[in-house]
Amino acid sequence: MNQPLCLVLMPFGNKADATGLLIDFDAVYHQLIEPAASQAELQPLRADEEMIGGIIHRSMFERLVLCEYAVADLTTANANVFYELGIRHGMKPRSTVLLFAERTRLPFDVAPLRALSYAIGSDGLPTDVAATVSAVAARLRAARKALPDSPLFQLVDGIRAPELDHTKTDVFRDRIRYSVGVK
Repeated sequence: MNQPLCLVLMPFGNKADATGLLIDFDAVYHQLIEPAASQAELQPLRADEEMIGGIIHRSMFERLVLCEYAVADLTTANANVFYELGIRHGMKPRSTVLLFAERTRLPFDVAPLRALSYAIGSDGLPTDVAATVSAVAARLRAARKALPDSPLFQLVDGIRAPELDHTKTDVFRDRIRYSVGVK
């Protein structure tokens, strides 16, 4: 059985937050997001784990549009994450979950959005792991409901998500399956 794909938008490696704390985002992914997606019966997909060649922008746009679910970590106000989140919100009315490290001050435009905080220790590693995994998994399961989480689809009357031919998603899923096999 094919599990729905859950795209993860986040920084990679170690990055400093606004306070200067060096956060291990690979640990955030492997300890929090990956197990939460699995617990929600989704297949997590992070760009740096994909083993598909070609122009990176094409696969990025395909992932943003074709993955059924997404998790975006807004902790460092990473420009790439925000750019990708904007595209995601413009294309998908629902199924995007927002996260941030609890000491983060979110930028004005995303501050009112429903986002879940997680704890980071002074060593830059996630703390309260079990509770956070459970909370993220619950948010992902709740995202299956038909309520919009995209501010564009919440606030602009009459806007509709584009309809995509199912063969496009089938080919995309086959490429992901191949990538997982190669990895």
